[in-house]
Amino acid sequence: MNAGSVYASSYPGVASGEAMAAQTGGIQAGLDQEQANNTLDVSNYNASMETLQAKQSLGNIAEGFNAGGVLMEGSPMAVLNQARQVAEAGINQTMQQGGLQAQVENTKANADINATRAQLLGIANNYTSGLASADITQENADANFATSIAGMGLDLGAALIP
Repeated sequence: MNAGSVYASSYPGVASGEAMAAQTGGIQAGLDQEQANNTLDVSNYNASMETLQAKQSLGNIAEGFNAGGVLMEGSPMAVLNQARQVAEAGINQTMQQGGLQAQVENTKANADINATRAQLLGIANNYTSGLASADITQENADANFATSIAGMGLDLGAALIP
């Protein structure tokens, strides 16, 4: 058994470590993506609630004007338009904030995936380097052994032939 085969026998442990790293990275990325989806869902819900509240508020303002005998032209219409613009701005802000937060969370998920890939490449690179180093060490040991045998003046070919 040479050094390369001894080192190579550690591969099942290396493969197991790679599998665990990949699984952990995948789980974290999945959680980040799930959080991004949840953020969008919450943002959409909040925006729909703001829309409903704005419609009710605008309806109440319009009913108040109608009940007071004020025509929906001129100054009262400007109040309604201003209230509508404020409501739209709030709804748009809620949607934009949710979208940006979800984008941040998806970016984090992608970063987790890339970090896991880099970790796996590092593990594979370290294993391959170690295997190559073990093979070189074994080749050097074999060459040194052959040189020392040759220095003793032994002819292995003649010694092995009956």
